[in-house]
Amino acid sequence: MQEATNKPEGNRSKIAVLSLFLTIFVDAAGLALIFPILTPLFINNSTDLFNAATPIEVRYYVYGLVLAMYPLMMFLGSPFLGALSDKYGRKPTLLVCLLGNLFGLIITGAGVSLNSISIILLGRIICGITAASLPIAQAAIIDMSTEQTKSRNISIITAANAVGFSIGPVIGGVFSTDILLSHVFSYATPFYITAVLPLLTFLLIVFSFKETYPGNRSIKLNLFSAMVNIYYAFKIHQTRLPIFILGIFLIGYYMFFNYLSAYSLQVFQFDSLMESVLLTYFSVFFAISLLLIIPAVTKRVSLRKSLLLGIIPQPILIAMIICFENIWVFWSCVALMAIVVPSVYVVILSILSNETEREFQGRIMGVSSSINSLAWGIAPLMSAFLQPILTVLPFMVAVVILTTGSLLSIKYSNGVGLREQEDNELCSVAE
Repeated sequence: MQEATNKPEGNRSKIAVLSLFLTIFVDAAGLALIFPILTPLFINNSTDLFNAATPIEVRYYVYGLVLAMYPLMMFLGSPFLGALSDKYGRKPTLLVCLLGNLFGLIITGAGVSLNSISIILLGRIICGITAASLPIAQAAIIDMSTEQTKSRNISIITAANAVGFSIGPVIGGVFSTDILLSHVFSYATPFYITAVLPLLTFLLIVFSFKETYPGNRSIKLNLFSAMVNIYYAFKIHQTRLPIFILGIFLIGYYMFFNYLSAYSLQVFQFDSLMESVLLTYFSVFFAISLLLIIPAVTKRVSLRKSLLLGIIPQPILIAMIICFENIWVFWSCVALMAIVVPSVYVVILSILSNETEREFQGRIMGVSSSINSLAWGIAPLMSAFLQPILTVLPFMVAVVILTTGSLLSIKYSNGVGLREQEDNELCSVAE
């Protein structure tokens, strides 16, 4: 009888995980498809988006602004939506995110069709302001997890991000190749095709997803909660340094990732199809790391050691790309970066979650998402101003930033080690 009762519960749990996985997947796919489309569209001026006389520097600045708009709007909206999910539950907030993604993709596609930078920006603003699916899904997974399964479940859900990033560039690259560009297909086609995905996931959430957290109506909402929550998170001793390391790491990583398409276009002359292959290649290794490598490592290695194993190799790998400027070194280092990067993110999220009370899990995930968004928004703007000076300068700055993050991680890990040793000594004395 007990077994029969547990079976439906297990099925509901699987449906919940599938729903959350698909929610993040469609968000990531819609985001990732812009890279193989917008890079040639803005930098090579493949359409009439710019006047032929527009300087390349101006195109880079506008390109950086378009890339930055989504995460900067996410920075403003994500913590508010995260707090909204703590107040009213995960399900209604996820539905809002999916609707925003749907309309944002359609408007962005319309902007590309009309050669209108302002409409493209509007589409990215709508997508960004409602892009809280990742932290809310993470909070929902945490609601369903134990301390032992938390890192594994966060890895599975975060892997949806990587899978979406694998499929998104394929949609963007394939449907924007010279072979298919015609009166039927255009640079806008991938946006319209991808818009079907959030619609289908919306229906799945409505009819199949069971609420994981009923909400706490006493929680007050604040439109400026991004800055307020980050401020309070920095005031808490246990979360201060991990949040700072997360911010440093993400700025360095996004300096690398956001500039990857532009760098490969300039140095190796990649077209939109090769750009999509590059991003898919990166995302496949990213997903392998999340699904296979990180769960295996975190079972055998402590969180602080996993943090060091993930962050220290990153500046070395980027430095190798700069120094050798060789296609085989490039592909090898990109794969290794994709493997080590997600472990840092997963480990720091696990640390932050472990240091936060249950009723504020959505909020701390919103804080981490806000920092993620802010770093993501800052990075392309920095690259847009650095690239005209020197092609590899964005990568060089990323090396400096990630080296700083590595040193801070060593400091944090040593501090944790000392605290653990002190706790063990106290336990020995008590015995």
